[in-house]
Amino acid sequence: MNVDLLTNQQVLSIYTNDWCKKLGIKSSDLGCGYKMGQNGKIIQNITPHPAIDDVMILVKMRDEFWTYWNASERATWAAYWNTVYHHGHPLKKKALSKLETISNSGIYRQEQKTLKAQYIKQLRESKQKNGERI
Repeated sequence: MNVDLLTNQQVLSIYTNDWCKKLGIKSSDLGCGYKMGQNGKIIQNITPHPAIDDVMILVKMRDEFWTYWNASERATWAAYWNTVYHHGHPLKKKALSKLETISNSGIYRQEQKTLKAQYIKQLRESKQKNGERI
């Protein structure tokens, strides 16, 4: 597709669609998609996902902690994703506290990984100062 021949709206739509695909959502969930009207004209879809704020919270949590979560925590996140994204229900207070708990465990595992890497680096540096072989 030749980008030079597209209008600004079309270019914006392409970039928005690509960004949404990376997140795992549809651009219509943001309220910036288009749909075919009854009379055949293309109209802008201005009705966003009913719980788009909670969807974005879940997307950011997934991007930040997914590699640090165990299978149980990933399953918990997936259950909330199904409830919020596919069924359109907002997160309740209990769900938010559970998500806070699993995000704290993700933060803890991140810190542990960083501390282990720093410890290994210190050991390597001390062995190099002493002239020992690593």
